[in-house]
Amino acid sequence: MFESSIEVRLGNGMLALFWTDKWLEGQSIQLLALDLFQAITNRAARRHTVCQVLQDRQWIRDITGP
Repeated sequence: MFESSIEVRLGNGMLALFWTDKWLEGQSIQLLALDLFQAITNRAARRHTVCQVLQDRQWIRDITGP
């Protein structure tokens, strides 16, 4: 119930982690797109901010796989 009553302000995105923070309609990409999240490295999940990866679609480079 607490989570449904709070609002996240993204600002410039320099502090919000792209993959794991709940910045997209109150959800994280980790929860919204689990299969996609499983295709990125733990390092990328811990390091990349929204600001960093939305520039020139850099989030695509985080995806690895066969």
